[in-house]
Amino acid sequence: TVANKPVTVDPKFKNFFLYQNITIFKPNFNELQRKTGLPIESDEDFDYAARVLMHKLNPQYLIITRGEKGLVIFTQKGERITIPTFAQEVFDVSGAGDTVISTLTLGLCSGVEIEKAAIIANHSAGAVCGKVGIEPAYPEDIIRSFKNYNKA
Repeated sequence: TVANKPVTVDPKFKNFFLYQNITIFKPNFNELQRKTGLPIESDEDFDYAARVLMHKLNPQYLIITRGEKGLVIFTQKGERITIPTFAQEVFDVSGAGDTVISTLTLGLCSGVEIEKAAIIANHSAGAVCGKVGIEPAYPEDIIRSFKNYNKA
């Protein structure tokens, strides 16, 4: 946090390692693998690469999006929390990462615990992936995602 405000980052390849001691650092799986230079072929490899990145950047939360495998939250306390994907149908993944980071940020700024914020963020991303092109996740889309997932 800076001045008691959360700082959240969805990194790109340039300047990837400049963000240290922030609230949330949210790369995707490919970015994690490429920027750490570590081969990730198992859950153990994945966890090791995440720990390396946690050690290097020291975010409060490292959240790695994994497409159809959902996302994983790593905390400074050593917790690993897996949130499944909630996408019903995937037409276009454009904007999914942006949706996740913006929803996480809104959740944190609203006082929502990180796990609940991540669940809402993943429902939002699932709603966005169910649309063609870059479209927002409207409240009714997110509510529909929760209802559809709870029916399954």
